[in-house]
Amino acid sequence: MGVFYVIMKTVSDAWHSVVSRWHTFVYKSNLGSVGKNVRFDGRCFYRNPSSIHLGNDVFVGKHSAFANTEIPQGELFVADGVRIEENCWLDFSGNLTIGENSVIGRECYITTHTHGYDHTNPPQPRPLTIGKNVNIGMKSIIVPNVAHIGDNVVIEAGSVVTKDIPDGGHVAGNPAREVE
Repeated sequence: MGVFYVIMKTVSDAWHSVVSRWHTFVYKSNLGSVGKNVRFDGRCFYRNPSSIHLGNDVFVGKHSAFANTEIPQGELFVADGVRIEENCWLDFSGNLTIGENSVIGRECYITTHTHGYDHTNPPQPRPLTIGKNVNIGMKSIIVPNVAHIGDNVVIEAGSVVTKDIPDGGHVAGNPAREVE
C-alpha cells in the first residue's frame, strides 16, 4: 500500500467518525428517550421522534427510517443491545417493540399497520413484538398480520414473514416456513 492510500484512508475514517458523532448528537437530542452508547452511523429518517425510545448500546445504520406516518400515536421501543443495519424501514404506526440483543439485517422492511384490501380504508394498527436475541436476515419483510416473533428466532435472509413465530423458531422463504 502506498503512503497516499494510507493517508486518504486515515482522513476518510476520521471524517466518518466525526459525521457519525454529529448525527448521533442530533438524533439523540430529538428522540423521546435514548440510553447510553447509542450510535447512529449516518443520516436517518424519522417521523414523530418523541414516540421513539432507544435502550442502551443500540446501533442504527445509515439511511434507516423510523416512521409512523399513518397512525401518529404509534410508538417504537428498542431494548438494549439492538443492532439495526443500514437501509431498514421500521413502521411503528401500530406499535413496535424490539427485544434485547436482536439484529435487524440490511434493507429489512417491517410494517405494523394495514389498510386491508382497499387502500382507501383507514389504517388499522397491528402491534408487533420481536423477542430477545432475534436475528432477522437482510432484505426480509415482516407483514402487518404478524403480532409476535418469539425469543431466539432466526429469520433467514430474504424471507417474507406472514405468521407469528414461536420461541426458538428458524424460518426461511416466501412465505417464511420452519427450516428443518
